[in-house]
Amino acid sequence: MEQMPTFGERCKESSGEGRKRCSDTELMKFIYAHVAYPSVAIDNNISGTVIVSFLVEKEGSVSSVQPLREVGGGLTQAAIDAINAAGMKFSPGIQNEGFVRVKFNMPIQFKLE
Repeated sequence: MEQMPTFGERCKESSGEGRKRCSDTELMKFIYAHVAYPSVAIDNNISGTVIVSFLVEKEGSVSSVQPLREVGGGLTQAAIDAINAAGMKFSPGIQNEGFVRVKFNMPIQFKLE
């Protein structure tokens, strides 16, 4: 049995594609609740999409957070900080009945309105 890591307690009860959609939705809610738009970026009208890579470890923690695509004005660091936010914990991925590390690439969009 293979299962991707799951984010969000309420998503554990779902299965298949519904579990993935729930996990993706909960993760994005968490990220955007913990991201702070830097004042330097606001003052200079900087927006864009930062892509952050990270690993979900065998026990569900996040490690090896690094930018794949950076944006200036402090946006890259804001995205990294949101991923590293306290309490960000996954249910680990499963492969062949064992827990495995899984790599994620996540786009985080910054847009001034």
